[in-house]
Amino acid sequence: MLLNAKDSVLAKFGITNGKGEFKLDRISPDDYILQISYLGYANLSQPVSIASDLKNSDLGIFQLQPESTLLEEVEVKADFVPIRMKNDTIEYNAAAFQTKPNAAVEDLLKKLPGLEVDRNGDIKAHGENVQKVLVDGKEFFGNDPKIATKNLPADAIDKVQVFDKKSDIAEFSGIDDGREAKTINLSLKEDHKQGYFGKVKGGYGTEERYENKFNVNRFGHDIQFSALGMFNNTNEQGFSINDYINMMGGLNNLLSGGSGEISLDGDDLGLPLDSGQKNQGFTTTSAGGVNFNWELNKKTKLHTSYFYNGIQKDIDLTENQQSILGEESYNSTRTAQAKRKNKGHRLNLNFSSKIDSFQTIKWRTNLGYTSKNNSSTSFRQTFNLANVLENSSRQQLATNGEDFRWNTNLTYLKRFKKKGRFFTINGAYEKTDKEQTTDLMALNQFFVNESLNDSLLQDHLRDNQQTNYGAGITYTEPIGKAKYLEINYSYQNYHNDLEKNVFDRRDNALVFNPLLSNHFQRDYLYHRTGLNYKWKLKKLNLNTGIHAQNATLKGALLLNDFTLKKDFFNILPKLNLNYDFKATRSLRLDYRTTVREPSLEQLKPIVYSERSSILILNPRFMLAKR
Repeated sequence: MLLNAKDSVLAKFGITNGKGEFKLDRISPDDYILQISYLGYANLSQPVSIASDLKNSDLGIFQLQPESTLLEEVEVKADFVPIRMKNDTIEYNAAAFQTKPNAAVEDLLKKLPGLEVDRNGDIKAHGENVQKVLVDGKEFFGNDPKIATKNLPADAIDKVQVFDKKSDIAEFSGIDDGREAKTINLSLKEDHKQGYFGKVKGGYGTEERYENKFNVNRFGHDIQFSALGMFNNTNEQGFSINDYINMMGGLNNLLSGGSGEISLDGDDLGLPLDSGQKNQGFTTTSAGGVNFNWELNKKTKLHTSYFYNGIQKDIDLTENQQSILGEESYNSTRTAQAKRKNKGHRLNLNFSSKIDSFQTIKWRTNLGYTSKNNSSTSFRQTFNLANVLENSSRQQLATNGEDFRWNTNLTYLKRFKKKGRFFTINGAYEKTDKEQTTDLMALNQFFVNESLNDSLLQDHLRDNQQTNYGAGITYTEPIGKAKYLEINYSYQNYHNDLEKNVFDRRDNALVFNPLLSNHFQRDYLYHRTGLNYKWKLKKLNLNTGIHAQNATLKGALLLNDFTLKKDFFNILPKLNLNYDFKATRSLRLDYRTTVREPSLEQLKPIVYSERSSILILNPRFMLAKR
């Protein structure tokens, strides 16, 4: 490690190869302290000066002395070591990296070599995305890393540890299955493990702008408690994209424009997140939650958290546009107003217990409820070069929806006295209920030669219920030194019941539209069995296998009296290879084959509404060209 001589701040660091050789590149001219450390040897420190005209320098050979002391008299001295290597873990000393007063953990991570934090708060460690952030080895508000990094104070952190966290099964069995998650563990200072600590930030400005944020924490050895909250109308967000996707009713719903929400001529109203893109409108945010970890005893652990987030987005848009198309140039004006209110509640509960040294039970359950109340109005006019009105369009849309989801997972793990022999049983259940109502009004007017009006008034009622459940079992047997054979079987069932009713408004009455309405039921189930071969060496981890999957797809169009049933059989090979050169450099090769069943939206008939005609596709034919 190369430290600045004036303030001991880390400038460069490196790791030696197997021969003890190291190289530090691109060093600015200055006075430094070179510090070398190795487990079992005394640390070596030596002043080094780099001249402005010096391009290369060979520092020679450094001889480290064995570290030993007599037990009769021990003197402890604290060395200022910014980075340490502990097996496969890179540990940063937070005291070696200066941050501003009241800075968050996110600001500390930006200063650590090998770590990157983008403007959205996403973290990369040595080129890999960080998927988990733990606090003293425990989960913090579920699996959202940003909640910890954006809310915990940097001055509470003693060490930052970066490592690859193995899966629950791999940690239990001791057999690496290749499924790792890049993880950061925030080790707290001892004085922050006693009593409470936290911070409060508040501000009020012109035009009634306000921003308030707080968190309070207590981290003991057996109990961890945290509470946080934020309220602002300055477009600041303190939670991740996953929370917003849940509020919008899932990723498919979000990508489809919010189930019919007008995107105002192609420009989406904008995610209320700092995505680096154009973000229109004013966003009011309220969010808060509590996190609780409790070690009942050495064998039993409980983790629970509740999180609420609410977003209100207001848009008032005026746009003037000139399109130059030779002699056909024209001008257009557009005004749009929109209001989106989204609220979400999320409850997580995790319980794990070691029955004995050979048996463990893990139970996870999640509850979520989201609601939305969105409305938008858009008005556009188009004029020719003579400033004569050619056409106009007006759209009004109001959407209200609720989404309730619950999922639970229970896993039983058992290992035997023979090392490497174990089996697992897993069961999961998920229930989702989405309800949504949409009122749509669209009026298009054309003023060329004679006036022509095209209007649409509709009410949409949508109810989508999903029930998924499944179970699986695996058995692993050692077949040689560091070699294992796994036999597995799993069953999964997905059930959807989607009812969509569309009504046309005619003369203040609702008329059922059978062409745009549908009631569809779908079941997709499969049986999968296979073999996996695992080979684990010191630096190499190989996991390869093959699975046979037999699946059945059933569907029924209740309004059309049409049923569908198809059987599929597939062979699914896979290969996973990891080779670790050292803690900061590795090679990973992953090959998988999967079968994805058609979604409910893909199976139902497609209706194209044209001015002159309506085209309805036969449900037996799923491919069409327009």
